[in-house]
Amino acid sequence: MNLWPVIERELACEARNAANYWLRLIGASALLFVGGLYLLENAGAPTNQGTQLFARMNRVVLLTIFVLVPVLAADSVVREKREGTLGLLFLTPLRARDIVVGKSLIHGLRATTILIATLPMLCIPLTMGGVSAAVLIGTANINASAIMVALAAGIHASVRHTEWIRAVAHALTLSF
Repeated sequence: MNLWPVIERELACEARNAANYWLRLIGASALLFVGGLYLLENAGAPTNQGTQLFARMNRVVLLTIFVLVPVLAADSVVREKREGTLGLLFLTPLRARDIVVGKSLIHGLRATTILIATLPMLCIPLTMGGVSAAVLIGTANINASAIMVALAAGIHASVRHTEWIRAVAHALTLSF
């Protein structure tokens, strides 16, 4: 497989994209907001605050994954079609599989950076107690699986459609 040209090109494009910074900031801010609301609602409750807060924050992370990842991935191949550069990619020694796998890896990396940006906020309930290592490992596996499913939905919709809005609607439908 000849993935490296696609990966290099996509990394160069994503490095210049200021939206990546804002996505990580929005993801972390959403968790802080949910955590702050929970702590304000349950200020006097003495037990299981860490477990309940972790569950609520993880639901927000999963919702974010199932909404943002398909929307961002749905624009990968559609953008190439819209800008007329997909034909240029096929003039190189790349195959369709190389293009799809390369774009999937880059968007998977982008989704993983959003997840990593939320990890410090997920450590707050950990310090409050009630969250075991088994719960953390299970949650990490669920989040990684959710990223893969949402990424597959976005890439599938991106390959099937030529218009961005239709690709996004199809990706969100598949994701949910």
